[in-house]
Amino acid sequence: HRVDRRQRQMCIRDRVSTQSTGFTKLTKMKTQIFLILILATLAYSRLSISIDTKNGDYQVQVDGTTWLSSGSLGFHTAGRWYTNKASLRWTGSSNSVGTDALGRFNMTVLNWSSGVTPFSIRFKEYIDLEVVVFEQDFPNGVPETATGKNSEVITAFPSFTVPESTDLFFYSYIGTFAYPVIGKFNDHLPVGVQAGPIVLYDNKLRSLVISPFSNFMVGIASFTEALGLNQLSFGLQGKILSIPTGFTHSVILSAGNGVTDSLYTWGSYLLKYYGKQRSTIKSDTIIQNLGYWTDNGAYYYYKTEPGLNYEQTMVGVYDYVQKLKVPVKNFQFDSWWYPKGVNGGVKLWEPMDNIFPSGMASVDKQIGGLPLALHNRYFSPDNDYIKMGYDFFVEEFCALPKTESLYTYIMQKAKSWGMVLYEQDWLVTTFLNMNATQNNVYNSRNWLVNMGNAARKLGLTIQYCMPLPNHLLQSVEIQSVTQSRASGDYNPSNANWKVGHHSLFLWSLGLIPFKDDFWTEESQPGCVFHTCEEPNTQLETISAVLTTGPVGPSDRIGQLNSTLVLSTCLLYTSPSPRDRQKSR
Repeated sequence: HRVDRRQRQMCIRDRVSTQSTGFTKLTKMKTQIFLILILATLAYSRLSISIDTKNGDYQVQVDGTTWLSSGSLGFHTAGRWYTNKASLRWTGSSNSVGTDALGRFNMTVLNWSSGVTPFSIRFKEYIDLEVVVFEQDFPNGVPETATGKNSEVITAFPSFTVPESTDLFFYSYIGTFAYPVIGKFNDHLPVGVQAGPIVLYDNKLRSLVISPFSNFMVGIASFTEALGLNQLSFGLQGKILSIPTGFTHSVILSAGNGVTDSLYTWGSYLLKYYGKQRSTIKSDTIIQNLGYWTDNGAYYYYKTEPGLNYEQTMVGVYDYVQKLKVPVKNFQFDSWWYPKGVNGGVKLWEPMDNIFPSGMASVDKQIGGLPLALHNRYFSPDNDYIKMGYDFFVEEFCALPKTESLYTYIMQKAKSWGMVLYEQDWLVTTFLNMNATQNNVYNSRNWLVNMGNAARKLGLTIQYCMPLPNHLLQSVEIQSVTQSRASGDYNPSNANWKVGHHSLFLWSLGLIPFKDDFWTEESQPGCVFHTCEEPNTQLETISAVLTTGPVGPSDRIGQLNSTLVLSTCLLYTSPSPRDRQKSR
């Protein structure tokens, strides 16, 4: 947040003068401990790897101590596994040096063959970084790879044997909205298509982070039974039908000290490699300015004022906040405004006549022409865009656009209504309920990249909602994705303010976390939820501000706590004498 320079100087002087009055022994001790902790985090753990080029075995060392020992490497085809422990034949090795977006590296290549299918693995050890990238390469592709289970892999490299006894702990994420999981390395480590990056750490907080480095939507970690349930394998998920010619998959392993620092450093490597800038409070107006939200948990989520339609209700909200002089600078309209088809999917992403009788553009004009954040979900298999000639993968539950053109069409139209942020919700539902998203190495990535490219070319930004960890990882290739939900849906009294762990993951990947909407007044009579009481209004508000993401109160007309909401807005003195005060 912006602060007047004189105020900053005054704050600094106040702190210095306070400190100069004298420390207690306790304060001195706390300061010393704090400095020790800072110095400890400055020294990164040293990462090294030893490789047996003849049999494919390798070990990962941290500060000279072996943390990870290799398991089997190989691939699955025609119902059979080919591994270096059995049916793969070593055909040679080579060493070279190279440079990519991360920097200089030494590379070791091991070549294998099943007799029919060649298979290469590569170790890239970065000279100036504590990073190793593992690559699987299939010069001729692989047919008939599927095992039918997205909890298993069809390729394995790297793989690590998980010991029965270990001093290592893990920190990871799993499921919708990426929920944190913490435990011992050998006990219930989350894996499969719903799992995220894995942080391994010891009692000195020396840490390793490992995750896919490409093909984020189909790259997983797995305990695949055919390879041994004590072997943690990284590769492509088991529903992939075939691997194309010349296909490469990669996994990154980076070292650091402390879970927070190590995750941030790991995320920075991904962003640097793919050339994406970190999002900031200035990335879009929805992040930067106070908004009003209507998604699940909001008073007007699938509900209007009695006797009024949605158009009249939203205009009523605008008039109300104007009267209170609360500087709401944008509105979010959730899924209640467009028609649904089969399985509740989008039939046509345009406002229904009974919702906005005068049209979306007219409504936006009535609310001061404010920027809009517009919600979308999965497409219905009977959506109108198929009849218009747009290409989709059409399956029983929903449909997936094949090209960028569909997103360009709907976003361009929505931009003319006032949209600046496209909110893509139900990401997990689309991904897990379709074959097309899981049986091909490219489809899921193309879906999100096409969406992102359309938004970027139109000058729009994207918020992800209901993502799995793989959606968040994929965002490192998509500059227009600036933010993501860091919580489940808000409902009164459901402690939606607990977003610290989720925010850490998003922050690491350069995304701004969004806590979701919230109430600022404890009682909202007539709501549609199990309770109309919110006991933690201040805590919900503070959490929304501290995420640095969108701040979106969602109270009923007449129920907004303007004092609390205004406390989230920064008042600052303008350097221009003609503009004495501005509010953000």
